[in-house]
Amino acid sequence: MKVVGSRQGKNDVIGEEGKVLPKDTDKFAYGDKVQVELTGNHVTGKLFDFSPASDQYLKEHLFADIFARGSYLNPLTNDVVNIPAGVKHWHGAAKDSWFSHIAIAVPAEGATTEWLEEVSDEEYSKLK
Repeated sequence: MKVVGSRQGKNDVIGEEGKVLPKDTDKFAYGDKVQVELTGNHVTGKLFDFSPASDQYLKEHLFADIFARGSYLNPLTNDVVNIPAGVKHWHGAAKDSWFSHIAIAVPAEGATTEWLEEVSDEEYSKLK
């Protein structure tokens, strides 16, 4: 909210409020469709074999309830970055801009997600 407040009045365009899905929507099927649109194919793997409820929760709530409201889906489909398994990478904003992201990790054989340390404010302020 601090970032939103700091950006008010800077010619940002506020889109229309996202729409709630109709009550009779099959959220699992709808979320599956949105997930495929975002990732390029159906997401499967050991996590979903171990905990099928995780797949159901992600599809019905993350991909249907949240992303499908429109205000989240369009920006994601214009800036999608696929990082191959096992590749270390860093992401963040430039010094004079903000950055927000949603990471969708697809399990890979023999690879895990390794979250590296955060960049301190002091290090960040040195960026050009």
